[in-house]
Amino acid sequence: FFGLRIMSSEPCDGGKAAGRTFAEALKAKYVDDAEEAVHMVRGGKKVEMVGMAKAQSHFAACSQLRSVSLREEAVSSAGPDGELKDLCPRITQLDLSMSLFSEWQIVTDICSQLVALASLDLSRNLLAPAPVPPLNACHAFQQLKCLVLNRTKVQWDQVVALASALPELEELNMATNGITHLRNEGAPGAAFLFPKLKLVNLTENEIATWDALQPLERLPELGTLVLAQNQLATIPAITDQYPSLTSLSLADNPIVELGSINALNTFPAPLRALRLSPIPGTTGPRSRMMIVPRLPRLQVLNASTITAKERADAQKRYVKQCAATLEEKHGVQHHKDDCSDLPPTFLATDPQYPALVQLHGNPLPERPEGEAGGAGTKVSQTVSVTLRSMAAGSINKPEKQKKLPLDYTVVKLKMLLQSLYGLPADDQRLIARVDHGGGVIDTTPLVDDFGDLQFYCVTDGGVIEMHERDLKAEAEEAAKQKAEQEQRVQQQLKDADDRQQMQRAAR
Repeated sequence: FFGLRIMSSEPCDGGKAAGRTFAEALKAKYVDDAEEAVHMVRGGKKVEMVGMAKAQSHFAACSQLRSVSLREEAVSSAGPDGELKDLCPRITQLDLSMSLFSEWQIVTDICSQLVALASLDLSRNLLAPAPVPPLNACHAFQQLKCLVLNRTKVQWDQVVALASALPELEELNMATNGITHLRNEGAPGAAFLFPKLKLVNLTENEIATWDALQPLERLPELGTLVLAQNQLATIPAITDQYPSLTSLSLADNPIVELGSINALNTFPAPLRALRLSPIPGTTGPRSRMMIVPRLPRLQVLNASTITAKERADAQKRYVKQCAATLEEKHGVQHHKDDCSDLPPTFLATDPQYPALVQLHGNPLPERPEGEAGGAGTKVSQTVSVTLRSMAAGSINKPEKQKKLPLDYTVVKLKMLLQSLYGLPADDQRLIARVDHGGGVIDTTPLVDDFGDLQFYCVTDGGVIEMHERDLKAEAEEAAKQKAEQEQRVQQQLKDADDRQQMQRAAR
């Protein structure tokens, strides 16, 4: 749903400038271009059909059409009343973008004859406002599920005026229409007007506040809201609005504070998929690592699934960053495990911290009773670990017991192991093994050189194993993964091509 394409605007062909009826444009594109291929076989010979036989063949071709694009085909009118009902009764998808009409009456005159129509694209037609729905609007849009009004300048109040004629509408696209807010004055609530609306796309408009979206708050079925490329700078707490919203795009909005992301947790549904540009001052990966811990129920961020490992790693980093913030900005050197003694100002900006402390441990545990030290004294946090070599050249060397700071990074650990066992840091592959008792042993590869022992949840009694990297095996595995990825891409392209061919055959 985030893959909106804004097509380029080019002038229509000079030969079409005067405009033509829907039927004329349809025949010109789907029949006349194939006229030379209209033959019949008699006595083993191809014979060109003429007269009534040829006309019947053309009529049959149009009557089978289901998906029709008359984009830039200079459609300017519906033509004689009733003509389309017999000519092309099976059309379900229709693209009339960049046509030569500006009145809703022409649209409804066309669509009222297409009884199976479910999807309509009117993009790049400057449609004049209609204070009341055209007379035949109810018949025109009775089965319509998808309406595309991108780059038409159509405002929300115009759609509201047509609401009674759109009882089945599920998807509404209004990108690049210069919309600043959704007006709904004097009309019933949107929940009554659009009870089945599931997706609203307002990409590249001028919406600056969430209050401007008030008509959408009570839509009972709204599951996807696309607000990319607007002017939203903050996200308010939402408790009882948007009851079904699970997918939200806020890409390319001027959101500058990570604290604003916390409000996304208040959506009642809850939110499962999100598109969000990197917060200023961060790169894409770093911004992702800062967003994931704040949204524990989120499953997909920027079209990429959040794996269990990614979530756990991001949460551990977040806990460490919060601990640094508490020390540097709030003067907190230690706190209770339930976080009940933390400053309210900190909890207001980092509300997920207490839950993550329960999950991953307290990075600033309370000082034991009777231990010396006053305010401002930082308690030294260390962990006792066993260093063991599993490399062929040093496997017989004795293991070492070391007491290391929790903020001891993997790159420092590699340098220490190099001094102990002689294997260059670049050739090392480290694994942490932590025994939790009861036969439960966590085995964690230490893959991030800048991660520390706390980040990898290494505790007293843990073992750090140093293995020698198998560069040949790594290269072979990388080549295998690349080949598998290329194979998947080729298969996806083939599947997409097969689907297109099946769709063409069905038409």
